[in-house]
Amino acid sequence: MASTLARADGYRALLRVPGYAPLLTAMTLSRAAVAMSQVTLIVYLLERTDSPVVAALGAMAQLIPGIVSGPFLGAWLDRTPSRTRLVVATQAARAALLLAVVAAGQARDVPVAVDLLLLCGLGVTFPLPIVGFRSLVPALVPERLWTAANATDSIS
Repeated sequence: MASTLARADGYRALLRVPGYAPLLTAMTLSRAAVAMSQVTLIVYLLERTDSPVVAALGAMAQLIPGIVSGPFLGAWLDRTPSRTRLVVATQAARAALLLAVVAAGQARDVPVAVDLLLLCGLGVTFPLPIVGFRSLVPALVPERLWTAANATDSIS
């Protein structure tokens, strides 16, 4: 009986939930991309300007807007019926902002302030790869698998 229950509520059962494996993959890749972009953009600013101060401002430009926007985005997610669209739109906006940072880096004589503004835009979107994906889990996964879903979410 216990082994049947364990199998019914385990990680394999979670991966059989339609749509969960792609969600877990997207969650993991998105979070890895956020972490890599944070570090990469700081290195980029340091390389471009040779200024640790500008690199530190870039870090602040990414982190502070996310800290400020996090509670508001969480409340918005709680009240939005179409969370999936919001998360997809946010990821598209993040991609566009990263492409804009790359384009600004390729252009000549772009002021550092442009990069910092783009990084502020990225910072606003930082909370959604975490709470946005997490908010989709209860809508997709049956309640009996929430413990396993929360565990996989935490390690992603």
